[in-house]
This record gives sequence, C-alpha cells and structure tokens, in this order.
Amino acid sequence: MPVRFATTDANFDGAFAGFLASKREVSPDVEQSVRAIIADVRQRGDAALVEYTRRFDQFDLSSLGVRMAEAEIREGARGCDAATLAALAMAKARIEAYHVRQLPKDERIYRQPRCRAWLALVGDRVGRSLRPRRASPVTRARC
Repeated sequence: MPVRFATTDANFDGAFAGFLASKREVSPDVEQSVRAIIADVRQRGDAALVEYTRRFDQFDLSSLGVRMAEAEIREGARGCDAATLAALAMAKARIEAYHVRQLPKDERIYRQPRCRAWLALVGDRVGRSLRPRRASPVTRARC
C-alpha cells in the first residue's frame, strides 16, 4: 500500500525517517498481488485500469476515460512552459531507453570444441546455423 507524506504534517521528519529506515524488499505476497493485478488488467483491460486507479490513486478515471484525444493533448502542451515540456521530453527519452534495454537481445552461441553445429539464439528462439553448410538441430548436435 502506498505511504503518503506531507511536509506540513507535525511529525513529518520522524515519519519520513522511519520510512527510510524500514525494510522494503519484495516479498512473496507483494509479488503475488502484482501478478494478480497484471493478469486482471490483461484480461479486463481499461475497466481494470479504472478500478485500480480509483483504488490506489483515489482518482476516478471513469468520468474522463483512459485515453485523451489528440486535440486535448496538443491544447495541453500549448499551455505548458518550455521548461516543463523539456522535462517531459527528457523523462520520455529516459523511460524509452530504460525499456529498450529490457528487450531480449540477439545472442550468438558459437561452436564449442568437438561440436558439429553452430547455432544462433535470437531472443528465446533457436535460429539457423551460422555456418554455410546445413545446420544440425540442437537436439542432434554432437558435442
């Protein structure tokens, strides 16, 4: 559950220091909850997003909808100052770069000593031989 702090609270310093000192690693029950939420969103789509946003963020998306029209986005961007737009562009670039690094990378597995097949592993699929001659399947590689 999210913890909320306000700097105007009388006990802010103590509460925030306690939060920083607390143990916050991933536990199995949190992982189970997250997996259940992701599965629910995959199954029910926007309806689940609206429900979880209301539950966790105390914000009701049902009146606004999940998607904004392009015209609304352009109008909102025109109302932003240059520093805010630059910060949003930098955040977008950083988020994209982070997620690109999470994509599966092409890897090559080269021939091992006394092995007759050369294989290329692309993502999680085994590809064709890197050698010009006919490839042997992984299950038939004589290593």
